[in-house]
Amino acid sequence: DCTHFYKLGVKTTGFIRCNSTSLCVLPTWICDGSNDCGDYSDELKCPVQNKHKCEENYFSCPSGRCILTTWICDGQQDC
Repeated sequence: DCTHFYKLGVKTTGFIRCNSTSLCVLPTWICDGSNDCGDYSDELKCPVQNKHKCEENYFSCPSGRCILTTWICDGQQDC
């Protein structure tokens, strides 16, 4: 439940829960190039905006590098 989530000690409303972690994010953090949920779920299925498009089954890192989607959340720093 993200109702009482605090960011830096300041209560802010509008947080939503990440899909597979217990973290809460603001909607504006989705598709911002930062792994806010800890599992990259907030950066998946984002519209491509003036970025290099990766082929199917690849994830586009904020740097523009393409990695296999199976490499996401595997404990390695691939991006």
